[in-house]
Amino acid sequence: MKGKLISLMLISSILLVSREANAGAKCGDGICLRGENTLNCKEDCNVEYLSGNPFGLHAAAGEMNSVNELKADIRGIVRFRDLNPKRMLSFEEYVAGCNQQIVITLVSAKERQGKAGHSYYLLTPEELEEWKALVSRLVERYDGDDDFGCKLKAPDCYEEGDNLYPSEKFVKKIRKNPVKYWQVENEWLWQIILPGSEDKPSNQQLLNHFLEIRSAIKKSDPSAKIILGAFAGLIIPAGLDGYSESGFMEAGEEDLKYNRASFNNLPLQQRKLAEDLKKRIVFLIKVASPYYDVLDYHSYKGSVQDIEYETSWLINKMKELGVSGKEIWSMEFSGPFFNYDSTTHADELVKRYVVGLNSGIKKIFYSSLSPTLGWSENYIRLALIDAEGNKKPAYYTYKLMKEKLSGAISVEKIGDFIYKFSFPNNDPVFILWSETGERIADISYYVSSAHVKITHIVKDQGKKGRDAEIETVSSHAVKIDETPVFAQEER
Repeated sequence: MKGKLISLMLISSILLVSREANAGAKCGDGICLRGENTLNCKEDCNVEYLSGNPFGLHAAAGEMNSVNELKADIRGIVRFRDLNPKRMLSFEEYVAGCNQQIVITLVSAKERQGKAGHSYYLLTPEELEEWKALVSRLVERYDGDDDFGCKLKAPDCYEEGDNLYPSEKFVKKIRKNPVKYWQVENEWLWQIILPGSEDKPSNQQLLNHFLEIRSAIKKSDPSAKIILGAFAGLIIPAGLDGYSESGFMEAGEEDLKYNRASFNNLPLQQRKLAEDLKKRIVFLIKVASPYYDVLDYHSYKGSVQDIEYETSWLINKMKELGVSGKEIWSMEFSGPFFNYDSTTHADELVKRYVVGLNSGIKKIFYSSLSPTLGWSENYIRLALIDAEGNKKPAYYTYKLMKEKLSGAISVEKIGDFIYKFSFPNNDPVFILWSETGERIADISYYVSSAHVKITHIVKDQGKKGRDAEIETVSSHAVKIDETPVFAQEER
């Protein structure tokens, strides 16, 4: 015990010195920065408790075998324009083939609009009623009870000849894993525009739209959980309020066609747009709070550390607004968006997940499993499986990470880029890396064995999870660099 106490005092003194050396760290500011951890700044660096399965996948269509291999929950998107019998049956085949939970995002896009073709008009009153009826029908069908909402006997369901009576396979699946989480719209703050224009709806119009769709969901399933439409570009309001490591944001969709803009020197028009986005987000967090259970924000750009700033801004803003009892999810989460290569992809997949979970995100859907075709190459290359069906090193690294962390009940930051995941009946798993070159980490205080088993991530094309390199090293001297490693007690 005495040795442990001395070790703890030594670790604490080192960490305190490192914190003082970091000019950006200020304990009590609500951000767990470099130099801060659960030992020297509990105010900012909480132990984050995990429950259920925090692992999810976005854009998984056609890859259900891989979904089941990775044992991740999936997100499905249902659009107004696609909700016809043929597409509905195809989607249900997708649902029935998944062994995990499914979360569905409802998008009221009846037609593609806007200059880029990714926007859509706010529904007219008549269209809204039609969409609400379809939503209620869908929720009734997926809520897991014995009433699938059918008006006719098999093989038809709603109308003669529609052939939509639920299949036996689908019924078995949906009773085992009913859909209980429904999201109203995707990245709606930029996607929804007013009919016949490129103008954005008012905050109140967006709120009213959300409430109408929510009522349709709750009508069919009062126990359903509601996810507010996603916030994209959260680094913008966070940066305006000083929550930024670099003081810059990255704007653009391609490697050679993007720029870094300083939050302190934004041109007048850009600042106006940024402030407007912040006002919209704050309005919805506050005014819609009685009506949603989960907030979703999407993260692609920026550094790994920016995730800590974005989530901290969101958590602190909710506290400031008196909003509590809401979970934060990220249903599109990936990187690096710029300066990509396959090794960095595998590295950052682990880093972003770990920092995301530690910052307070309760569920993360990696984007994407399959290439999200139709967007820029920067999005497409972040897929875990390429366009030819080849599984990338990041795929096997995801699988390894999921296996190592499955069942974890908490995560805490115990040093700069050193994280401890705890389990109810197993030894902890540590994930470590360095952002300042090669260095030695001492985790001996946290383990009872003199040595720890180090598992390296998969970085080389052609290698699989079973090819991950494993070695045994002293718990006092774990060599780390920019590539994350998993450490566990040697047994």
